[in-house]
Amino acid sequence: MKARRSIRIVLAFSIPIVALGGCKESSDKVKAAIQEQMNKSLAAQQARDSTGFWSVYTDDYTYRAFDGTLYTREQASQGFTESASQMKISADTKHTVDSITVSADTATVVTSLHFVRTQMAADSTEHQVVTDGTFSEVWTKDSGKWKAHYIEELGALTTSVDGTSIPADVGGMRLTRAFWSGGLDSMRVLYMEARAVKQDSIPFQEATLSGLGTSLLAQMRVVDAMHVFEMVTECYPGSVAAWDNLGKAYVSAGQRELASRAFTQALAVDKTDTTAREMLAKLAAP
Repeated sequence: MKARRSIRIVLAFSIPIVALGGCKESSDKVKAAIQEQMNKSLAAQQARDSTGFWSVYTDDYTYRAFDGTLYTREQASQGFTESASQMKISADTKHTVDSITVSADTATVVTSLHFVRTQMAADSTEHQVVTDGTFSEVWTKDSGKWKAHYIEELGALTTSVDGTSIPADVGGMRLTRAFWSGGLDSMRVLYMEARAVKQDSIPFQEATLSGLGTSLLAQMRVVDAMHVFEMVTECYPGSVAAWDNLGKAYVSAGQRELASRAFTQALAVDKTDTTAREMLAKLAAP
């Protein structure tokens, strides 16, 4: 499980996606120019050439995943550096322009990606990973060159590891996207609708919303993180990690009593949970 999670994290920043286009040229000419830039980006990524790779992107480039998470160029650059030594991209990888609409120096492009690589997992074993997806991209002309400005996943990416398909947490991604688009209330509405359809079902995988909560804590959005972790414990009451995360969120919010209850619940699930024991000791200290 840890190996799979590592693969997905790397993927989020290593997909060779590019966007933006336009100008007074014909659509066919712009399409060819953008395809050439995409090929250049892919070749640079295969060669682990960070400078060549990022020369195809604008300085204010952003990427939006299907779950609504927005990544800046700086964040994506960090991911490129971290993933470069962990994978080898196959010659079977293809990134192609499917359709294009050009307006002046801006082009809106729909692309398809077939991304094949050998990738190192958390346990230092190598695996063949294949990812497919479609994207909406915005390209702009910058100093005579078409460069990617914005890329958005049009659907959940499909991934297989060593020939075995890895199911995407589409439900969790939709909840996360609802949060980034409309806030906590929007996510709660979608959550309640999903539970109303199937009361005994859980509409997200634990790791998906736990990741959202962790991200919110890092951004000091403590109240939002607290409510997200409460949702996780509601659906996964037998998870020690869920209770520990909720306890940490309560601590950050200054809710010491609620934090103690969360960590106590974590110990009720697993008496060996050192995190809960250490946090309870700190909370009990004068």
